[in-house]
Parts: sequence; C-alpha cells; structure tokens
Amino acid sequence: MADTVNIPGLGPTKKSTAYILGGAAVLVVIVAWYRSRNAPASSSTSSSSTGAGGSGDAIDPATGYVYGSAEDTAALGSQGSYLGAGYYGGNGSNVSTISTTNGYTTNAQWSQAAEDYLVNTVGADANTVGNALGKYITGQALTPDQVGIVNQAIAFTGYPPQNGPTGYPPSYKTSNEPPPATTPTGPPAAVTGLKGTAYREHVDLTWNAVPQVAGYIIYADGIRKTNNVYTNEHVWNLKPNTVHRLEVQPFRIVNGQEVTGPKTGISIRTKK
Repeated sequence: MADTVNIPGLGPTKKSTAYILGGAAVLVVIVAWYRSRNAPASSSTSSSSTGAGGSGDAIDPATGYVYGSAEDTAALGSQGSYLGAGYYGGNGSNVSTISTTNGYTTNAQWSQAAEDYLVNTVGADANTVGNALGKYITGQALTPDQVGIVNQAIAFTGYPPQNGPTGYPPSYKTSNEPPPATTPTGPPAAVTGLKGTAYREHVDLTWNAVPQVAGYIIYADGIRKTNNVYTNEHVWNLKPNTVHRLEVQPFRIVNGQEVTGPKTGISIRTKK
C-alpha cells in the first residue's frame, strides 16, 4: 500500500505514524547526548575529603571533609561533638551545632584539643594559639586578637571544664580590665585624722578612711557603742560637762571573723 511502510519489529505502519516514531527516537538520542555532556562529576569526586568537587562542596573546618558526607559524619561522631546539621538554600552549605559537653576533665586537656583544632584544621600559628589559650586558662589579660582565638576555641571545644578562682575561665579578662583586688588578711592600719565636735550629750566624730576595711568600731569610755562603714559617727547618750574618751578602731573580715587594727582615740569634754 502506498501510504504504509514496513518497519522491522512493527510490520506495515502508516507513514504518518512512522514519521512521529522517527522524530521521537531522534529526540531521545539528542536528550541522552545533552545529559551525557552536562552530567555532574561522580559522587566519588563531589564527596572527596579534599572538597575539590563541584561548586556546592563546602569543607567542614571541624573535620576537613565535605559537609554532610559520610566521612564528615563519622569524624564528627568520633569527636563526640556532632549534634546534627541543617541544610539551607541550594548552595550545599550547612550549619552544624557543636556540643559544649566536651568530655575533657582538665583545662590542660581542653587547651591541647583546642590548639590541635586551630592549628591543624584552621591553620592558625601554633605559638600564637598556645600563648592565647595559656593566658586564658590561667586568668591573664587577653588582647582583642587573643579574645578572638579563645572564642574560636570555645566554639569548637566548649568551655574549659575547670573554673578559675576569680571566674577566669570560663570568662576571659581583657587587657583594659584592672587586676582583681585582693583583700589583705592581716590587721588594718590605724585611723588617722580623728577629730571631735562636742555638744551637751553627744559628740560628732570624723576621721580619715583606711583602705581595704569592712568598717569601723566606735568606743565611748571603753564600751563598744556601734560600728559603721562611714568615716563619721554621732556618739550619743553622753553625760554633759564630762570628759569622755572616744576611740575608733578599723576592722576587716577574714574567713568570717573580725580582724581589728589598733584603736585611735581622743578625749573631749561635752558642754554644760
């Protein structure tokens, strides 16, 4: 028949149908060729530990492997710090959460782990990192650059397991902070500049401050009357027209106990 053609495997077929089938076959060939030309690199390349795969491959600085790869997951799991990763956008990047439960028992272990990470993974200078972390765990003042190093270490390893006696660590001290004040444990110095103004039944006392004391004890005629934290006191209930011995004694608190300094006194007559 003039309007049919013989197609192997199909037999006599209308020419219009044959044209459609032929066009579809050509289309399939073209699509297959296009896909082969634009296929992405193999998974062994895009997931390589060097991160040299496609443009979406991002290296996890905590492991040195591509984010989300089997090697990355295994390495994070072995460090005991992997909590999970959430993928965002279409660029292959992710955000991983680092645990602050780090398993270290001493600050020396913490510092060594943090230094290994910053030097071997981030590529920081070993001497610079060691100096910053050493000052941090011993409570010394840090420069702004050293604060940045310490914050990187904390982000990876969590806080040091042992707190310093002054709170450094876990807090860090910057170079513009004054050193923490230390309270002496011995007796304070005597009061100086003691003066009195007499009235009929009381005397107003003033004196110079003594550094690093908790307060002052006031005596009238050998009897403890009161104590305060100021450098003046009104001593009441005195007999008129009488000479009274008034004394001031500084004290500080050491281990919950008063440690007193020497007494400083004046004798003064009240008015009639």
